[in-house]
Amino acid sequence: MPLKDDKRKKKAVEQMSRQELEAEIHSLRQLEALHQKAVQQDETRLKTILETSPVGIGRIGKNGFSWVNQAFYAMLGYKEKELVGKKGSVLFANIETYKREKASMEHQINQHGRATIEAELIRGDGTSLACIICASPFNPDDLSMGYIVNLTDASELHNLQQQLRQAQKMEALGVLAGGIAHNFNNILMGIQGHISILKSNLSPDHPLIAHTTSIEAHLASASSLTGRILGFARKGNHEPQHLDPGEIVIKTLELFASSRQEITIHTTHEKPLWKVKADPSQIEQVMLNLFVNASQAMPQGGDLYVGMKKTVIKRNHNYPFDVKPGRYVCISVRDTGVGMPPEVQERVFEPFFTTKKQTDQERAGLGLASAYGIVKSHRGFIVVKSQVGKGATFEIYFPAMAS
Repeated sequence: MPLKDDKRKKKAVEQMSRQELEAEIHSLRQLEALHQKAVQQDETRLKTILETSPVGIGRIGKNGFSWVNQAFYAMLGYKEKELVGKKGSVLFANIETYKREKASMEHQINQHGRATIEAELIRGDGTSLACIICASPFNPDDLSMGYIVNLTDASELHNLQQQLRQAQKMEALGVLAGGIAHNFNNILMGIQGHISILKSNLSPDHPLIAHTTSIEAHLASASSLTGRILGFARKGNHEPQHLDPGEIVIKTLELFASSRQEITIHTTHEKPLWKVKADPSQIEQVMLNLFVNASQAMPQGGDLYVGMKKTVIKRNHNYPFDVKPGRYVCISVRDTGVGMPPEVQERVFEPFFTTKKQTDQERAGLGLASAYGIVKSHRGFIVVKSQVGKGATFEIYFPAMAS
């Protein structure tokens, strides 16, 4: 009997151990399933983040690209999955450039564990795109697993850098022009004084009267010229008022349109606009200068688009200027003319710089320069965007008054 009892106990223990083991295994399988589900969810989230990232991201190895996100495709103008299996050399102008940039990146990775270069890549339609390329190994311990590549469009950065350099140069030119114009104005005042004394000592029918009158006319023209230069230098006088800039733009546009029948004018006018503190006559001058400049870019006629809207500039803005965040009124003037290459855009606001042939040498090259000075004197700023053959856009921002 004791032997049978021992066997029963042993069997019961074995059965309990088996049940506990099965329960433990079941519990572990449940934990593993939950872990796998969590991993899959994390992978899904990570894939969503990578796919929707505004930065182009891809993985590349010895067999070419194995994965590329949507931003990468959009940036380079390729269809989805079109780059998978293709070598990185397809993105460069020629194999020599590709080898040079690849060697530079590999050297940086060997030295620092990652690489950053700036290069011109070729888009799917054959156009070029300035990019900042960052690369790091997928597995630092095994470089054969390839690299993760981040792609950022550098063209906007280049544009902002160019505008910053232009703003700094215009600031220096303004100081120089203001000093010269001020001294020149003093000379003109001295000449005018002597002419007035001379005229007072001559009879009305004296032969020299005609000459003194002619000299006074030339002095008036010279004084007007220095006035425009002082305006560019932001030292001109103005009488600010609280006004709706849209009303002035429309009135000036109507005046301009009556003499330019070959140009089709389109307007978009957000109403009501915020009021600004500005001199109406100077705003008219700015707009007329921009309209005339646009018409000269379209000698055979074309379309002129004028927009007026409210906008808010935030603290983290991308403007390269020292722009104060807040409310602004934006006036845009866009033409469908010949456009401007980058080297012309860099100098477009310089006094006396012009690409046009003009018979009136007194005014040549001062229209946009005076517009720039007037806008700056009103604590505003101008942004110019243009491509050769695609016209030009001038955006003027005036700070709005507090509500």
